[in-house]
Amino acid sequence: MTGTNTKVRSIFLTVLMVLSVFAGTVAFAGSAAAADIGGNHVISDDAAGAAGVTYNHSATVDPASWDDSEELQYVEIDFNSTGTTGPDLASVTESDITVLINGTEYTDGYSSLSKSGDTLSFTLSNSQDLDGNENVSIAVGDIKNPSGGTYTQVTELKNTGEVTQDTMTNGQYTIVASGGGSTTTDQDPPYEGPGQEGRDYDATYQTGANRWVGQTLFAQNLNNADGNDTDTVVELHEVETVSSSKVVGDLVTEVSYDSSTGEALISTSGLSGEYVLTDGNGAVLAGAADGTITYSSTNQNSLSSGEIITIVNQDFSASFGDNSVTRGANNDVEVSFESNRAKYNVTVSSSGLNEDVLNDTFGDADTTLDGVQVQVSGNDVTQSYTLPSDAPTGNYTIDFEVVGTGDSDSDFLTISAPGDKSASFGQAVYSEERGDVAEFTVNLNQDSTADVQIGGDDVNYNVSLTVEDGDDDGQVTVEWNTDKAGYMTNEGTAFEAADSDDAVTNVRRFSNRIPSDSRLSAADYDLAVSFDGDEQDVAVVTLNARSTDSAQQWVAPGSSSPGNTTELLDVVTQRDNVALGDKTVTQITASGIFGYITSLDDLDEAGNDGVSVTIEEAGDTINREPKEISVNQNGVELFVDAENNQHFIVVDTDEATARRGTQTGLAIEEGETYNVTFEIDGDENPYVDEDETEEVSTQFTVEERTAEFDTAADGNVTVDSAADQQISGTTNLAPGTELTIRARSTGDSPFLKSNTTEVGPNGTFSGTFDFSNVSQDTQFTVTIPNRGFEDNVETPGIVAPAPTATVTINDQTSDGTTATVASATLSDGGFITIHDGTLADGAVFDSVRGTSAYLEAGSHSDITVTLDTPYTESGTAIAMPHLDTNGNEAYDFVTSEGAEDGPYTNDAGDIVTDSASLTVATPTPTPSATPTPESTPTPEEPTPSPTPEEPTPSPSPTPTDGPGFGLVAALIALAGAALLALRRD
Repeated sequence: MTGTNTKVRSIFLTVLMVLSVFAGTVAFAGSAAAADIGGNHVISDDAAGAAGVTYNHSATVDPASWDDSEELQYVEIDFNSTGTTGPDLASVTESDITVLINGTEYTDGYSSLSKSGDTLSFTLSNSQDLDGNENVSIAVGDIKNPSGGTYTQVTELKNTGEVTQDTMTNGQYTIVASGGGSTTTDQDPPYEGPGQEGRDYDATYQTGANRWVGQTLFAQNLNNADGNDTDTVVELHEVETVSSSKVVGDLVTEVSYDSSTGEALISTSGLSGEYVLTDGNGAVLAGAADGTITYSSTNQNSLSSGEIITIVNQDFSASFGDNSVTRGANNDVEVSFESNRAKYNVTVSSSGLNEDVLNDTFGDADTTLDGVQVQVSGNDVTQSYTLPSDAPTGNYTIDFEVVGTGDSDSDFLTISAPGDKSASFGQAVYSEERGDVAEFTVNLNQDSTADVQIGGDDVNYNVSLTVEDGDDDGQVTVEWNTDKAGYMTNEGTAFEAADSDDAVTNVRRFSNRIPSDSRLSAADYDLAVSFDGDEQDVAVVTLNARSTDSAQQWVAPGSSSPGNTTELLDVVTQRDNVALGDKTVTQITASGIFGYITSLDDLDEAGNDGVSVTIEEAGDTINREPKEISVNQNGVELFVDAENNQHFIVVDTDEATARRGTQTGLAIEEGETYNVTFEIDGDENPYVDEDETEEVSTQFTVEERTAEFDTAADGNVTVDSAADQQISGTTNLAPGTELTIRARSTGDSPFLKSNTTEVGPNGTFSGTFDFSNVSQDTQFTVTIPNRGFEDNVETPGIVAPAPTATVTINDQTSDGTTATVASATLSDGGFITIHDGTLADGAVFDSVRGTSAYLEAGSHSDITVTLDTPYTESGTAIAMPHLDTNGNEAYDFVTSEGAEDGPYTNDAGDIVTDSASLTVATPTPTPSATPTPESTPTPEEPTPSPTPEEPTPSPSPTPTDGPGFGLVAALIALAGAALLALRRD
C-alpha cells in the first residue's frame, strides 16, 4: 500500500504549513485587536461588511514628546496608515466617541468632527490638562469593515497650539502602550475603563510589561480565556530558563476568580522576577493592557516575551532638600524622590503633624488621589511644595509610602516661626565603632552658627566646638575622627566639616589628655547644641567595640577600571581562582580602623599602628624564599567602604609584580597560589591587647587563561543551516569580560561571522549567528581572538546535514493492540508513530493510534508499538518517523498541535512514511467438553442464537471549540478535500 505514501506526505506537509502560518495571527470579530501599540494599533475583523465595530486604544502619553505645560485639544486617528483599502468611517458621529483621561470620562463634547478617507479628526470643546505618562483611552464606535481586512492605524494627540485640523507640521504627539508596553513605561495611577470603576487594584495584569512588587493586579475574562476552561482558578508560575529557552517553572500560587465575571485580583507581594499565568489545563495565558486574559498556547517549553510578566522590586528614597523651613518666609518645601520607577504615587503622613497641614502642603484640589498623596513624575526628581503660613512649629518626622507597593522612607522637618531661630540634631542616636570616623548633623534655622558640646566629665572627655553653615543649606555635618580624639595636642585635628563650604571652628578640650597609647573607650558620648548658652537639642554618639571579621576573594575583568567602590562591586564575582591578566579582589571586613587606615601605604608591611596586609606565595618553596606581592605598587588599588566596614585590595595580575628576597620585578605567573593576610599586632596597636594579634586570611590561585567551545561528540561546533544559531562555551575569565566569537570559512563560499558577548556569572558565554545562507556540511573554524588564549581557542565547526530517516512496515496480523515496524533508521533519534487510514483524509492528529518509546539515533528493527487506540477491525497502518525537537524524549507532536516533534522529511521535502495492511485476527473459540448423559433424553428444538449486530463505530473526536481549534478543523477538512481531488485524478 505504499502507492498512497506520496499523497499522504504532501497533504500532511500542506496542513502543517498552513497551521504554522495562521499560528501567529488572531482575528477579532467586532472588536479591536489587543496588540502592543507603540504608536501603532492593528484592528481587524474576519467578517466582510461587519458594522458597529468599536476601535479602542488605551495608552500613556510619551513624556519625551509632550510638554507638561501643554493642554490636549485635538485628536487625529489614521485608521489605515499602510495605504491599503481601509475601514468605512461614514457612520461615525460625535456620540460614537469616548475619551477618558486617567480613567475619568471627558463629557464636554466634541466639535469639528472630520472624516477624510481613512482619517478621523475631532476637537475637544474644552482643552484638558495632560502631562507626560498620564493615561488616555479613546473609543470610536460604529466603524464598518467592508472588506474584512486588517488595518494599521496611528493616533496623534495635539495641543491647543494646533491651528488647523489637518496641519501635520507642529504639535504632533504619539502615544505609547498603556501599562508598561515597553520597559520604560508604567501604569499608575491605575486605569479604570468602562465596567471597572471603583476596583481596588494598582495596575492591570499585562504580559510583556513590568509591574512592581507589592502591587495588586486586575485581570478579567479568566473564565473564558481559552474557551474551554471550567475551573475557577488559574495558576501563577515562575519562569525558568532551560537551555536558553524560557519555560513554565514551579507553581507560585493559585488565583481564584469569580466564575460569573471572570475577574480576579493578583497580589505581587513577595514576588520578584518573571512569571507566567496558566489555566488548570496547562494552557499559557497572556494579558492585555486592560487586564483581559486570552489563550496564548499550550507550549510551556518556549515562552515568548508576550506571555511573561516581570515583577520588579522598587528602589525608593525620599528626603527634604532643607530640613528646616520658616513659615511665611522660606516656606517652600523641596522633596527629592529617587527610584528605579518612572511615575508613581506616594502617600504622605506624620505622627506629629496633623493631616490638614499635610493636605494643605502636599495635597492638590484638582487631583483624584485618595488621602494626602503626591504624584512623583520621574526616576530622580525634586518637587516643591508650599507650607501653609499657620503651620505649627516644631520638629516632625514625615513618612512617605509608595501607593501599591508599600515601599517607604522618612525624613525630619523642622518648622519655625518668623523671627525664631533654632538648632537641632539630625537624629537622636548616632552609632559608630571606636577608631572609625563618626558623623553627626546639626540643623540650623535663621542662624548660620551654633555651639556643640561633646561628652562630659562622666566619660572623661569634654569638648566644645562651633559649627558654621557656609552654604546656607540649613545644616552642617561634622566628621569626628575617634582615633585622633582625646590624645592629640591639637584636638581640632579630630574634627572637620563633611562639606567644604561649611566649617568646624573653636575646638576646645576641657578634659585631660588620655595616654598616647590609648584611644577613646567604647561608651555613650552626649551631644548638645545651643545658642549663647541656650540649649536647643540633645543627642548621643555611641562608640562600640571594634572587630576584625573576615577576608574573602573576588575577581574582576582585567579590562575593568572602576572609579569607586560602587563601580567595583558592579563588576566583581566571588571566586578564588583568577585567570592570569584578570584582577583579583580581596575584601577585608574590619571595623575601627577607618580613622587611621586611608591608603595602601597604611597597609604595607610596615603599616600604621601594626595594621598590615601581606600577599605571599603559598606551598612548598624548596631552598628559596616565597614570592611576595607588595600592596604599595602600581597595579594594586585600594577601595574603602567605611560605611560597611570594608576595604577592597585590587591586584591586577598582569601589571603588578612580585619580589623574591632581593629579586624584584618578578611577574605573577600561572599556577601560583598566594595567601592574603590582614593582621593587627596588639604590641603596636592601641585597639588590640598587648601580646595578642588579630588576623584573617584568604587565598587565590592564578590560572592560565582558558576557554573552550561546546562541541558535539565528534569535536565539532555544530550548527544548523538556519538563523539564531548559538555558539557557546566556558572560560575561566572573570564574568563580565567581553569576548568576540568569530566563525570563518575559507572554502568555495568563504564567510566571516562575528558576535561580541560577555562572560556570564558561571563562566559561560554564548553568541548568536545567522547560518541560514550557508549550505549544509560546510566546514568552518571558530575562534576567540585577542584575549590571550592559546591558538585563540581555535575549534572546527560544521553546518549539520539535514536529519534523515527510513521506515519499513509490512502487512501483518495482530490482535489490534500492537503494530510491528520491521525496521527504521533515524539519524537524530526520535519516535515511530502509527497512523490509521484516516490520515489520507486529512486527520493529522486524530489518525494517531500510538507511538513507540524514544529511539536513540541509529537503526532499529522489529519495533513493537503499543496502540493507545487499538484497531477493532482490519485497516491501514501508516508508520511515520518523528524527531524529538525539544529533546525531552517524550512525544509531544499531538499535544503541541504540531509545534514540537515534527516528522522526518526527505530531500524533496516530503514526509517519510510507509504503510501496510493490519489484519485484526478473530480468536477461535475453544469448545466446551460434552458431558456423557446418564440417559438419552428426548431432544428439544434448539433455540437459535441471536444474530450479532454490526458494532456501531465510535465517532472521531471533534476538536474542542476555542481559539485555534476551529481553524485546525477547517484546515484538516480542506486537506481532506484536496487529497480526495488527488485520488480522483
